[in-house]
Amino acid sequence: MSKKRSKTRHLMASAIAKIRNEAERMLAIGAHDAAHDEQPAVREVGMAKQDVTPRHEGGSIPDAEIAKLFKAVGTAVWKLERRMLNEGTKEPKEVRIIDNATNAEIGDFRKLWRHVEAIQDALTDIGVDVIDWTGRRYDEGLPLKVVSEEERADLKEPEIIETMLPTIRFRQQAQIQMGEVIVGRPAAPRA
Repeated sequence: MSKKRSKTRHLMASAIAKIRNEAERMLAIGAHDAAHDEQPAVREVGMAKQDVTPRHEGGSIPDAEIAKLFKAVGTAVWKLERRMLNEGTKEPKEVRIIDNATNAEIGDFRKLWRHVEAIQDALTDIGVDVIDWTGRRYDEGLPLKVVSEEERADLKEPEIIETMLPTIRFRQQAQIQMGEVIVGRPAAPRA
């Protein structure tokens, strides 16, 4: 198996395990709260209220730990999407996955893609946005880290030509991870 396929399988397994563990933990919390008729804990954040119910046996899970989970899972799913989809069509690549030990086909990206989509849907449902900026017009005011800039003859205005790391936001307000991009700028006219 190639290193790229192995890394993709590892990322997928890691992301699914993280989501599964978090879902099981949240289900356990919900069952506990329902059994004890508890109301979710609420904290004022600016003008909005946020539910900070997640707890484990040691007490409340710190917001930093939840943000770390969202960042890790969001980035892993974004990387999987980039590896598994054809750029032009956004359809899963026709790549077969072979078991090294038995040399038998154990699946393909099209079958695995539905699991990645399920993780994306779960993140969206809880308010986590994973933003790939590639192809969008670049504006100096965007909350992005510009890793490098390139002059491009095919551009008429500044454009983000590659996302190196996605922006991850929670409920369209809190930025968990700043995106890192490469910006293309129109080539200067030659004299």
